[in-house]
Amino acid sequence: MIIAFATILCLASCSKDDEGASSNTQEQEQEEEKQSFVKESDLYGVWVVSGNADSLYFISFSEAGKYSYCFNSTMMGAGTYKLDKNKLTLYNGYLNTIDVVNLEKDNSQIKITGDLQKFKASTKQSVNISISKMNKELPISKTGEVFKIWGLHNTYGSTITYIKYESEYLIKYQYCKDNSLKQVISEANWFYVYNDDMTYTQDCSGNGEVVIYKLQDHYSTLKSQIIKQ
Repeated sequence: MIIAFATILCLASCSKDDEGASSNTQEQEQEEEKQSFVKESDLYGVWVVSGNADSLYFISFSEAGKYSYCFNSTMMGAGTYKLDKNKLTLYNGYLNTIDVVNLEKDNSQIKITGDLQKFKASTKQSVNISISKMNKELPISKTGEVFKIWGLHNTYGSTITYIKYESEYLIKYQYCKDNSLKQVISEANWFYVYNDDMTYTQDCSGNGEVVIYKLQDHYSTLKSQIIKQ
């Protein structure tokens, strides 16, 4: 009888522990629901940085898990992302860095706070911005496309500039003599992101300054196609 009574007490105690654990789990789930986490499907599309008068600065997210952004005149990035509740991890494809920022819903906007790696910088830069969703389509791949700009140079005579999208992140710039040999006068590699018919670039050997172009085949100069520098 003593053994049976002890067994009953033990079972009752375990039952209460299970009930307590279940109650704690339910409370935790309810608390998480109250926090209103950003869903990955909420991110899909193109967002503009709020307070940006000319609407040039943006961030975009695709359903395939890719992102690209330009937040100011020196901060740009692209690669793949992962969302865990309100923590967004950005794997920068051309800087080979990993950044983690926090997201917070604010009515129709999303607030981004955290630290992002800058181009060729030893330290990260803090960001605290709000973004608003725009009715714009995500850009398709530009890889393989080439633009040609014809011009006249006092020293070299007729010239031609080639802008080739070599890969997902890299552009090849070449300034050449417009002759049968297409002799190269100067060349460079640019990192880029693309949004709304505009190409955002950072010279790979430069200081990180972002130059925004609206590129097209034309008889003019490359400089004439700059939107913002």
